[in-house]
Amino acid sequence: MTDKVVIIQKNNPRQDTSFENFLKVWQFEGWLIFLDLALLLTAVLLLFTPAKVLFFHCVFILLTFGAFFWDFRPFAVRAIFWVTITTVAVMLAILASQTQVDEIIEIPLLTTILILVFFIAEQRSRAQRALQLSEERYQTLFDNVFEQSRDAILIADQQENVLQVNQAMLDMLGCTRDDLIGLNYSTVIRASEDLGKFRILMERQGYVSNFGLRLENRQGAHVFCLLTVNKWQAKDGRVLGYQAIIRDISQRKKTVEALRESEDRYRRLIGLSFEGVVVHADNNIEYLNSPAATILGATSTNMLIGRSIFDFVHPAYLKKVQTRLKAVADERIGVPLVEEKFVRLDKTTVDVEIATVPITFKGRPAMQSVIRDITPRKNAEAEREHLLATERRQRQLAEILGEVFLALTAQTSYEAVLDEILHQVQLLVSYSAANIVLVKNDKLHIARHRGYDNFANKNLISKLEQSLADFPLDAKAVRSGQTLVVPNTDQDPRWVAVPEAAWIKSFVVVPILLRDRVLGLLRLDSAEVDTFSKKDIGRLQPLAHAAAIALENARLYDMARQELADRIEVEKELRKVAAKNQAVLNVIPDAIFQFSYDGRLLDYKVGQNTAALGFLSTPSIGTLLGEMPGLSSDLAEIFVHNISKTVETNDTQIFDFQLRLPQGIRDFEAWLVVYGPQEVLAIVRDVTERKLRTEALEAERSRIARHLHDTLGQNIGYLRLKLDEFTLNDGNLPQPNALRQELIRMRDVANEAYELVRSILAAAHLSNSGDLATVLFAKARVVGHRGRFKVNLTNEGQTRRLSPVIQQQVFYIFQEALNNIEKYAQAQNVAINIVWTDDRLIVKLIDDGCGFESYTFTQEGHFGLVIMRERAEEIQGLLSINSTVDVGTEVTLQLPLAAVTEPFQAPVD
Repeated sequence: MTDKVVIIQKNNPRQDTSFENFLKVWQFEGWLIFLDLALLLTAVLLLFTPAKVLFFHCVFILLTFGAFFWDFRPFAVRAIFWVTITTVAVMLAILASQTQVDEIIEIPLLTTILILVFFIAEQRSRAQRALQLSEERYQTLFDNVFEQSRDAILIADQQENVLQVNQAMLDMLGCTRDDLIGLNYSTVIRASEDLGKFRILMERQGYVSNFGLRLENRQGAHVFCLLTVNKWQAKDGRVLGYQAIIRDISQRKKTVEALRESEDRYRRLIGLSFEGVVVHADNNIEYLNSPAATILGATSTNMLIGRSIFDFVHPAYLKKVQTRLKAVADERIGVPLVEEKFVRLDKTTVDVEIATVPITFKGRPAMQSVIRDITPRKNAEAEREHLLATERRQRQLAEILGEVFLALTAQTSYEAVLDEILHQVQLLVSYSAANIVLVKNDKLHIARHRGYDNFANKNLISKLEQSLADFPLDAKAVRSGQTLVVPNTDQDPRWVAVPEAAWIKSFVVVPILLRDRVLGLLRLDSAEVDTFSKKDIGRLQPLAHAAAIALENARLYDMARQELADRIEVEKELRKVAAKNQAVLNVIPDAIFQFSYDGRLLDYKVGQNTAALGFLSTPSIGTLLGEMPGLSSDLAEIFVHNISKTVETNDTQIFDFQLRLPQGIRDFEAWLVVYGPQEVLAIVRDVTERKLRTEALEAERSRIARHLHDTLGQNIGYLRLKLDEFTLNDGNLPQPNALRQELIRMRDVANEAYELVRSILAAAHLSNSGDLATVLFAKARVVGHRGRFKVNLTNEGQTRRLSPVIQQQVFYIFQEALNNIEKYAQAQNVAINIVWTDDRLIVKLIDDGCGFESYTFTQEGHFGLVIMRERAEEIQGLLSINSTVDVGTEVTLQLPLAAVTEPFQAPVD
C-alpha cells in the first residue's frame, strides 16, 4: 500500500493531572473533617438541649455515614467514643425524667445496626481498594505498553480528535505531542487515493487491520506503515472513540526491496555463471542455467525443466546420491563438493564436481546444486600423474646416476675409476660379462673386465688387443659416437664370431665420449638373447658420460699429482738455493739496497759491518732517496745519478762517499749493478778500517824506511866501509888481533842488522795472528827461551779486539821492551799483566833484572826507548818506565779504547 496517511491518537482514560489528584484528596479529607465537626456539634446539642432522642439518632446516622469513609481503627475509636457519650447523655436524661425509659432499648439496636453498616461499608471499601489496585495495575500496564511499544499508538475521541499519542508516534512523525493533541485526523491525514477505501472498510467492518499506507514526517521523508484501527463503542452502539496502532515497515519494505533486487541479481548471476546451477524440488528440475544445460548435453534449458535429476546420475552413483539428497531434505544441511559422474542426453559420461544446499524456491522447499565439469581437470590429473610417475622414475634414475657419478669422482686413480664403472654398471643393468676398452691409434686395448672367468675367457680377455678394422661394430661406435645394440648375435651380420665368444648371444657397446673425443668403449655381453632394453640403454648412456668425466678427471688428477710432485721437487731445490743464497747474504758484511730507476727504495739488508747505515732502512719501503732523513741532498743526487747511469749503460758504477755519524766520519764504497728491469742493486761497504789500515801501512812503511835508513842503513854502511877498507887497502891491513876485533865488531853489527830485519818481518806478519794476549805471550816465550828467563802472563777484564794498526804498534813496543830485557836486564822472571777496563787497556811488563837509573832515559844511545815512546804517542797511548837498580824494571803502556776496539768473540771450533 502506498497511501499517504498521518493517523491520530485519542482519549487516554487516565488523564488525571497532579492538580486533579490534589483536589480529590482534599475533597475526601474534607468529608472526614465535616463528619467529625457534625458529630461534635450533634453531641453538644444532645447535651444541652432537651431533644436528646433526636440528636441521639443524629449521632448514629453520622456514624453510619462515616462508616463508608473511615478505616476500621478510626471508625472503631469514633464509634466507641460517641456511642459512650450519647448513651451516658441518654441515661442521664432518663434519670432526670427528661426522656422515656423506652428510648434506652434503641441503643443496642442502633449499635447493632451501626456495626452491620460498618461491616457492609468495610466490604465495600475493600472492594473499592481492590478495584482501585486493579485499575492502577491495568493503568501501569497500559502506560508501559502505550509508552514503551515499538509501534506508534494513537487514541482519538468520537469526533476523531486526537487525545493521546505515544513516543513511538512522535519519533515516527518527527513532531511533538502538542503538535498532535486536539487535531482532527482529517487535518493530519492528507489527501490519498485510498482514503475512501479506508473509510469504507471502517464503516463496513468497524475496524481496519494491516492497512498499508505511506506517511510523510515533518522532514519530508516517507515512512511505510501498516495501520490497524479499532472503535470504542458503548453497549448501545455509540462510538466512544478510536484506537490506532501503526507499525513502521520501512525497514522491512527496504529489506523486501533489497531481497527482490538481490534475487534479480542472483538470477542474473546464475545466468552468467560459468558453473552449472540446478534448482530441483521433489527430485524434479525447476530451474537451471545454460552451463548446467551444456554439462547435461542439452541445447536449451527448456529441454530439461521438469525432468528428474536422477535421470542424469550415473548408475554407479545413483544410490549414494539418493541417500545424500534425502539427508539434505530431512536435515536441511548442505552437502560440500563431491565428485560424481553424470550421464548426458547423448549417453556419454562426464565427470562433475557437485555441491547441494537446501533453499526455498517459489515458497516451497527445494535444493540448489552447483555443478562443475571437471573432465578436463581429470584428464589433466591423469596426464599429471603420468608425468609425475615419469618424473619419479627419472628422478630415481638421476639419483642413482648421481650416486654413480659421486662414486666415480671419488676415485682418483685410472684403474680404480675403471673398476668402479664396471661395478656401477652391474648395479644398473643385468649382464653376463663386461669390459672397458681404451682407444689408442685405431686399436682397442682391454683396460678392465669383469665376469669372463665364468666362461673360461679370463686369460684371453686380459691380454686381448684388437684392431678397429677387424670389428665393424666397435669401429662404427667409435666413428659415430652412438650406442649400438645387437639383440641376437646369431642373426646380426655385423657380429664377428670367434670361438671364444660363441657364448655371447646379445651385445651392447656404449662409447665413452668426452665432448667429441672417444676415450674408450663400454661393452656388455650376455648369454641370453634380447637382454638389453631401451631402458637399459637410457641408463648406460648417462653412466658412460659420467665415466668419461671421471676418466678425464683421473687423468688430470694423475697429471696434477705428477706436476705437484715435480713442483715439490723444484720447490725443494729452490729452497735449498734460497737457503744457500740467504746464508751467503747473512755472512756478507756489506749492506745491500734495491732501488728503482728513480731512486725509490724497494728492499734492503744491512750487514754486520755496515750497521751504521741502519738509518737508511728506517723509512718504509717505497721512500725516495731524497726523502730519507739523515741523507744529504747532495749524496742523494749522487746516488740517483749513478742509479740512472747504471740503468742506462748497464755497466757497474763504483763511487766512494763519507757520512758524518755520531761515531765520527765513516768512509763507504758503493757498487751499483743492474738487478732487473728498471731496478738497481746497490752494495755498500764500510771502508773506514781499510782506509785506516792503508794509511797506517803507508805510515809504517815510511817509518820502517826511516828506521832502516837510521839503523840498518848505518850498519850496512859501516860494514861496507870496513869491507872497502879491507879490500882496497891491500898493503895496509891491520894486525891480526886488530883485524879480529874489527871482524868481531862487524859480526855484531851484522847480527844486529839481522835481528832488526827479523823483528820487522815478525811485526809485518802480526795481522795474521790472534788476540793481543796470545800474540804477546807467544813472542815473550820465544824471547824468554832465547834469553833464558821465565814468562808469566795474566789477562783481566773483557778482552777486546784491537784494530790491526793499534795491535801492531802495541806489539812493536812490547817487542822492543823484551829485546831490552834479553840484552841488558839479566832477568830470571818476566811478568806480563794485561788489564782491560771499560775505557782503557793497560799492559805491564815487569822483570827482576839488574835495573838502571831512570835519568839515563834521555842519554844518547837509548834510541829503542825513544822509538817506544814515539809509537805510544802515535796511537794516543801513554808509556811509562820505572826501573830500580838491582830490583828490576816495569814498563807500563796505557791505551784509550774508544773507537779502536770491539768486543772480542772467541772463534768457534
